[in-house]
Amino acid sequence: MKNDNVPSLFTKLYWLSQLEKIDPDVFLYFSELFWPKFIKRHEFVFLKEGFTEERYKNIILQGDENSEFWMNLFLVSDYFEEIESSENESIQLAKTLIQSWSAKLKMDFPDLSFTVQFLRNEDEGEYGLTFYQSKNRPYESEEIPFPNIKESCLEGLKPGKPTIRQPRPDETPHN
Repeated sequence: MKNDNVPSLFTKLYWLSQLEKIDPDVFLYFSELFWPKFIKRHEFVFLKEGFTEERYKNIILQGDENSEFWMNLFLVSDYFEEIESSENESIQLAKTLIQSWSAKLKMDFPDLSFTVQFLRNEDEGEYGLTFYQSKNRPYESEEIPFPNIKESCLEGLKPGKPTIRQPRPDETPHN
């Protein structure tokens, strides 16, 4: 049963911005998070926000067949580190991003197929997502355990800004 005395989410956000408790630019930042821009470089597709020419050269020129997986890796759990229920929030945000990024990839690249994966390391409390082109497979989203995210490539880095290195054989996505 809906309580008519409780303002809607949109009303709350409007008044928070009017009272200057939220910078209105935050809405534009969130729109980019949920509906990101992608870059197509040669046969590869990357999340624009994490793309740099230097990273591209480092990973692509090394001939890494998992380059899209690593360059598009995005951890969301770092955003919720100070919250007691951070696991739930991280999972919810990652799965929402999977849905919106999948839709945007389909819209922007209708002739390509992608796998969008939910990544989790419950022992470390790390959650995120990545995407890469899937050869000879339809669009799909899947959930995989991903051990040792921080140990493998993200130690000490900010969310969404991973360093790139060659994956170990036990980390390689299954194509």
